[in-house]
Amino acid sequence: MWRTSPPMSGTGEGSDSKGWDYAKHGGDWAETEVGASCAGSAQSPIDITKFVDIGGQTKSVLWFDYYADPSLKSDMHLTLGNSGHGVFFGSDQIDLGYVKIGDEESEAFEYVFHAPSEHTIDGQVFPLEMQILHKRPTGQTLGISVLFKYGDSNDFLAAVLKASPEVPKWHIDTGAAQTAIDAAVADAFNLEHVLSKGAVHPGGDLTFYQYEGSLTAPPCTGGVDWYVSSEAVSATKAEISHITAAIYGSESTRNGNNRAVQELGSRKVLVGHTGFQHHIKHHGHKAETPPDSRGYTSQDSPWA
Repeated sequence: MWRTSPPMSGTGEGSDSKGWDYAKHGGDWAETEVGASCAGSAQSPIDITKFVDIGGQTKSVLWFDYYADPSLKSDMHLTLGNSGHGVFFGSDQIDLGYVKIGDEESEAFEYVFHAPSEHTIDGQVFPLEMQILHKRPTGQTLGISVLFKYGDSNDFLAAVLKASPEVPKWHIDTGAAQTAIDAAVADAFNLEHVLSKGAVHPGGDLTFYQYEGSLTAPPCTGGVDWYVSSEAVSATKAEISHITAAIYGSESTRNGNNRAVQELGSRKVLVGHTGFQHHIKHHGHKAETPPDSRGYTSQDSPWA
């Protein structure tokens, strides 16, 4: 057997009381100390049934304002992490950007990879899912889920492959692992490239399914506003395998790090359309006053 105790969040050290894993794809989390809330209602991920169970359109456009932070310096020490539950990135040194719905702006603070995908569409499972987590002004979480399929190169995953040739694998004898991600490769920190389908119109006509759910891993906190890409984004086999090899190569996630889909219940799934704000970030948006220029304005732009 690969382990004696499942890894804890953060340290990645084994613990029978506070650790958890994907051996049963979340089926046993409610029995653990950290996963007690995972038995709650309105949980994530879900299977999304096209055309039949879609409840209509969201009232507001989901605006993306992702960018490569100009304060990024080539000598910064930035890393990808793996604490036994998957590959992730999060750093308070740089600004990953925002999304905005109506007049509410939510800051991206972390992204996590799952293989195979946790969210499914009409039962279809995808080789990779990237979940970008954002902090809402209310203190709750907004999640952007991007599904990947094999195909043409993805600018973001290609940049991550270049910036971090080695992706961290978790082993029981070493605990949480990290590998360097080269800060000189600015595109590896520009989340807009995840969605890019062309140089003229990043995102193309990409739409998202929206529903109310939870974090997909312990503590399974509820009240998460999820936006799931309605069409999978293309990436090459090499780009996808670069990430999935670290997941399947970790002892605790040999069978993947995907939670089983949860019952939708009475929840509605809606369709949300997207917009993009293009600009050069002249000063930190974490300042009290946001940048005056967002590159362009339109009558329906939330920053106009």
